[in-house]
Amino acid sequence: MRTKILVLLLFAALPVLAEDAKPPCSLDAAAVIQCECGGRTFRVIREALSKTGRHAVAWALVDPKDKDKIEVRNGEQMAYGLDVDNVLIHLPDGAALKTLPGGHFGDAQRYNHRRHFAHWSEFDQWLVVVNDAKWETDDANVYSIDDDGVTVTGPFDLLPFCAEAAHKFFARGKRFQWDNYSNSLAIKDVTLNGDITLLFTMQVPKGEGKDDLLEANIELHAEKAKDGIAVTLTSIKQHKS
Repeated sequence: MRTKILVLLLFAALPVLAEDAKPPCSLDAAAVIQCECGGRTFRVIREALSKTGRHAVAWALVDPKDKDKIEVRNGEQMAYGLDVDNVLIHLPDGAALKTLPGGHFGDAQRYNHRRHFAHWSEFDQWLVVVNDAKWETDDANVYSIDDDGVTVTGPFDLLPFCAEAAHKFFARGKRFQWDNYSNSLAIKDVTLNGDITLLFTMQVPKGEGKDDLLEANIELHAEKAKDGIAVTLTSIKQHKS
């Protein structure tokens, strides 16, 4: 319902098109936003629409000729096993602003153990995109969008940054074989001024030892820098479940 409302409001704000012109983005029968741009079809991943409804993360086939290989389930499309791009798109004109790390391959937010998350700040100024697998996070990156709505800065890779901070925090006189741990993170909040709150988890898969599960609550601050995005650690504390 939120998706439908935001898209309707967005379309209402667009300039009036000629009768024979089609809007670049529309809702299909499964209530998935679909945009046509440059001969490619971009489909917005569930829960990846920004708070203003002007931006979203979408997936698209690398080779549009593979469209006949797409699977359809209950109206949702999936391109498992095909080459796909994940792309940040600008909905008012359907333009692809940036190709992102990650290979989420369908409309649904989750496929078995693979999950996609897009965490937006107010006014679409900050975005954190996370792709999870069974035991770990595959990628987690920060982006900044300028006031013009189309200039994108990033990515900044959160995984190595948070892993280094967590290793230092938990080591403190102990020895760990960090290569045995899988790392994952869960974003809790992304604010307008670039503050990011997250839970960082380091886990030995199927491990049952005392230190086989280590979790930290981490707070970061991101800001645009000359050569990209700069991130600083503002707080790290052990998570208590």
